[in-house]
Amino acid sequence: GGGYGGGGGYGGGGGYGGGGGFGGDRMGGLGAGLRNINWNLSELPTFEKNFYYEHPDVEKRPMEECEEWRRSVSITIKGQGIPKPCMTFEEASMPEYVLNEVNR
Repeated sequence: GGGYGGGGGYGGGGGYGGGGGFGGDRMGGLGAGLRNINWNLSELPTFEKNFYYEHPDVEKRPMEECEEWRRSVSITIKGQGIPKPCMTFEEASMPEYVLNEVNR
């Protein structure tokens, strides 16, 4: 019961070739020496997740132009600290390898 040839797996014995696993119990103790990590948050370094870099062309763009563009494409935004829109892929400040793929 349970598989081809009985025993719960192909060939019997609970796994491929028998013996409870793939070719025996070679990796039975995998991870046995691992210890729990003490994630003491007071000792972890701070990590800033804001990777956005405003392209110089975006920075120079007047806010009125940004608001007019948003109106023209029916975008409504509410909140504070809203970044100016990027009008091109180059303005998105993506890594060079990404731009190379986009421009192919």
